Amino acid sequence: MNCLECAKEGVSRLAVALCHSCCAALCLDHAEIVPQRLEMRVPVCGTATLPIAARQVLCHTCREAIQQPRELRTA
Repeated sequence: MNCLECAKEGVSRLAVALCHSCCAALCLDHAEIVPQRLEMRVPVCGTATLPIAARQVLCHTCREAIQQPRELRTA
């Protein structure tokens, strides 16, 4: 499988990962690795964030979308 971003540039480069969000194939140059916080359910307060983050591979488009500032909407 070839990298989607490289293919859009007319280059053929083997993919090494898939975007966790959109499943686009990515080469090492286009794969962005970001930490993913893990949560577990606990009886009293609902959820707790685990101290060690997991690894998440994203394409540039999905990373920007996931990490964009959140807007609070009020009615």
